[in-house]
Formats: sequence, structure tokens, C-alpha cells
Amino acid sequence: MPDSSRDQVATRCGAVYESATGGQGGRLAVLLLVFGVGGTVGNLVVGYFWSPR
Repeated sequence: MPDSSRDQVATRCGAVYESATGGQGGRLAVLLLVFGVGGTVGNLVVGYFWSPR
């Protein structure tokens, strides 16, 4: 992914979550990390329980 695309995603997320982060980049990074880890763990758990045995 080109650098400009990553910057655009971060800019849009920053605007959407500005009220939750207070406009601080560090808080946005933590928030996106938590969302990413939560999504990954959720997919692994659902895949484990939903897989045929």
C-alpha cells in the first residue's frame, strides 16, 4: 500500500474518532490497536468454535 493511502486512512480515522481521542495521535494508535487485536481474537475464537469437528 502506498504511503499516501496509509496516511489517508489514518486521517479519516482521526477525524471520526476525534471526540474519543481528544485529537491525540497516540490515543488513536492505541484505539486502532485495540480494535485490531479484538477483531483478530474474535475471529480466532469464532473459527475455533464454528469449525467442523
